[in-house]
Amino acid sequence: PDVTRSSIVGYESSAFVFGGILSDTTVANNNLWQFNISSFPQRWLLLNTTDTVPSARQGHVASVHGDKMIIFGGQDSAG
Repeated sequence: PDVTRSSIVGYESSAFVFGGILSDTTVANNNLWQFNISSFPQRWLLLNTTDTVPSARQGHVASVHGDKMIIFGGQDSAG
C-alpha cells in the first residue's frame, strides 16, 4: 500500500503493514495489509481483522509475539 509513517512486520511468508497515512490524505488509518511472497499473483490484500483493532495511528512501532501483531505508541491524525 502507498502509506507513510506505518509499521511493517514479517510473519511466516508474509509482510504485514498497519496504519500510517495513505498518500492521498493526511488522516491516519487503522488498515491492516498483507503481502504474501508465496502467493501468485503477488499483491497487497486489505485484511478484515478478527480481534480488537487499535485506533487509527501513525508513527508507531510494531512487533510479532506468537501469532499476534503488537502495536505500540504513535499518534492519531491530530498529533
